[in-house]
Amino acid sequence: MLIRSDARQPAAEFVAVETVGANWLALSLERGERVTLDKITSIATSLGADTGTDEILETLKKTIARNHVVTDKSTVKVWHD
Repeated sequence: MLIRSDARQPAAEFVAVETVGANWLALSLERGERVTLDKITSIATSLGADTGTDEILETLKKTIARNHVVTDKSTVKVWHD
């Protein structure tokens, strides 16, 4: 995921993609506050994060255009097709 440190309007549209079970960002945006997952239940354990900082969340709110949550199955299918 790319993040601009100055959080100005980006020249490109940024899209966040998380897998179910590693989707702290989607949950945080939904609840309006930073969420910490009890544990990562996605197969993306080496890429996932259980939370981010308040600063990262605020920056992402300003810079991402969309956030998608996908299943492990759909992610694996894309790489194997």
